Amino acid sequence: MDYALCRAFEGGRFDVLFGTDEMLLAALSLGARGAIGSSYNFAAPLYRRIIAAFDAGDLDTARALQLTSIKLIQLVASAAGSYHTAAKAIMGLIGVECGPLRPPLPNITTEERAALEAGLGRIEFDGFRCR
Repeated sequence: MDYALCRAFEGGRFDVLFGTDEMLLAALSLGARGAIGSSYNFAAPLYRRIIAAFDAGDLDTARALQLTSIKLIQLVASAAGSYHTAAKAIMGLIGVECGPLRPPLPNITTEERAALEAGLGRIEFDGFRCR
């Protein structure tokens, strides 16, 4: 609702970026032309595929890909004690080391990293290609 109202403000003359990764498809249907989100750092190809499917009118594919995004966000939010801990770990898993987290956020443990990797495997996410 808020996003639709922002898009409509002053006749829609502003290009308003959308910022809830797991709801990108809904925003596209409301006229979003761009988005910003933390999971785009490690899952940009997934979101590009959602946009491409939407633009092609292939809503079944777009919905299936958005569901992958939802599962990914759920996993990251529940893993390793904090979203930021898990997100930074995923960056490392795809080859982009970002260094340790700043206190008081916890760094990921070996056990948490293994659980995160297993979870990513269950949703068939490899950081660059989402099936």
